[in-house]
Amino acid sequence: MENSTPLISSTCFHMIKQLSESDHFAHKKLIRLLKDINAQYYTYRLHSEKSQRIVVKNLHPTAPVEDIAAAIEEIGHSVKNVINIKHHQTKSPLPMFFVDLNLQESDNDIFSITALLHTKVRIEEPHKKQEIPQCLNCQSYGHTRTYCAYPPKCVKCGDIHPTSSYIKPTDIPAKCALCSGPHPANYKECLIFKQLRQKHPNFSNKSANTSSKTANISSFNHQPLQPPDTTNSPGHPHQLDENFSTHPRAYANAAKGQPPNNHSNSTHNNVNSLTKFLDKFKSIINPLLSLLTQVLSNLINSINTQNAN
Repeated sequence: MENSTPLISSTCFHMIKQLSESDHFAHKKLIRLLKDINAQYYTYRLHSEKSQRIVVKNLHPTAPVEDIAAAIEEIGHSVKNVINIKHHQTKSPLPMFFVDLNLQESDNDIFSITALLHTKVRIEEPHKKQEIPQCLNCQSYGHTRTYCAYPPKCVKCGDIHPTSSYIKPTDIPAKCALCSGPHPANYKECLIFKQLRQKHPNFSNKSANTSSKTANISSFNHQPLQPPDTTNSPGHPHQLDENFSTHPRAYANAAKGQPPNNHSNSTHNNVNSLTKFLDKFKSIINPLLSLLTQVLSNLINSINTQNAN
């Protein structure tokens, strides 16, 4: 049975993209027309609809988002949305907030703010993802689910249904919706993803490093263990060379033929442990300082009110 749903050609897609950059109203009309004829297409967010996202750090997780938005708007910025950031594993709230600002010329001054709600804060840009975006609706690369009008495809079996509707047994192998390979569609060793990575080397640095590490581990696991070579020391077959160590040598030591500096490795480990401890201590003490500041502020306001009466 032939699919009666019209497809959007590459020429029409470029026309949509040009309209999105030049004529806001024409773009809206075209998208409405495509929806009326049930066409398959994808587009992007208009520049006029984009917002600037910042990260506000050191605010207590229980701080009301309405108060944060009001405090920023009092300074002269237009706030679109405020979201508390949660830990990616434990999902516990963190003393950080995403703030989406409506674009305006004075937004660059937002990074000079050092205090909000009687609390010292630090405002930064969010970390930008260096990965090729993948649509969670049709599983294709280059756009996102929000602006995709293609039929949904399952990331596990490749069939035309949402991933949330997947009901097949777990022993059935996965099937890629892009290359029909025996893996999920978001697998970073997929042939389609590798081809895109070669065309766009500036993207997917993190994914490429992860894949290379996985490949190295896999190749190491398949290599048979070899017995130690004792031909150079017949008198002492189990004696190790005096320069041998399980710790890696620094480049300077290796160039000079010196043994590895185990003390520097130990110092490095101690510094890492101390850094982790200080970060954890900061995450605990900052909310307490914020709470103490609010209590003192309320107490001062109460005393001033009593004195005025």
